[in-house]
Amino acid sequence: MIKTENISYQYNTTENILEFPDIALKNQESLLILGKSGIGKTTLLHLMAGLLKPKTGKITIDDVCLQTLNRKQLDLFIGKNIGLVFQKNYAVKSLNVIENIKTRLLFCNKKANDSTISNLLQQLDIEHCKFKKINELSEGQLQRLGIALSVIHEPKLILADEPTASLDDENSKTVMELLLNQASKSNANLIVITHDQRVKPLFQNILEL
Repeated sequence: MIKTENISYQYNTTENILEFPDIALKNQESLLILGKSGIGKTTLLHLMAGLLKPKTGKITIDDVCLQTLNRKQLDLFIGKNIGLVFQKNYAVKSLNVIENIKTRLLFCNKKANDSTISNLLQQLDIEHCKFKKINELSEGQLQRLGIALSVIHEPKLILADEPTASLDDENSKTVMELLLNQASKSNANLIVITHDQRVKPLFQNILEL
């Protein structure tokens, strides 16, 4: 369950306060957040990810209010319960694909199961890349690795920031279907923020900022 109430944020005292509508998602529900650039979509995503602290309001994930946690508790909660898919890939370039995934599991104190990892890589069609370094992957393979890194630890919430921004129609649909399928298999909520109107038909819940 994901819930936000009366959330606002201000980057500094000279800028306008960003105010966001309330969100309430039941288990496994997905949400598409649409809006033009500069309207605060990424800010909202970073607030829900615990990367920013709201000026007002509260964010609750799986009955835990993020604003009640200290920094150490928050870091542990984020590492265990939230998966992030960024526009830019943040995989460790000195490691290969499978080493990146095992490192992600290490960060949230979960054991690496080779069978589980292989199954996930097969589902994402990058199992044949598991020993490749990051600079040997295509853009499409990097995006699939980003999805793998966001779901391998079975998070409660997957947050995706403009995952289709630079993709053509075919690859855009493929990436979104992969995200939705992996969220379903992980029993996770998926929230996607984008300005890409092409993905609207794939969602029942849509919020326009």
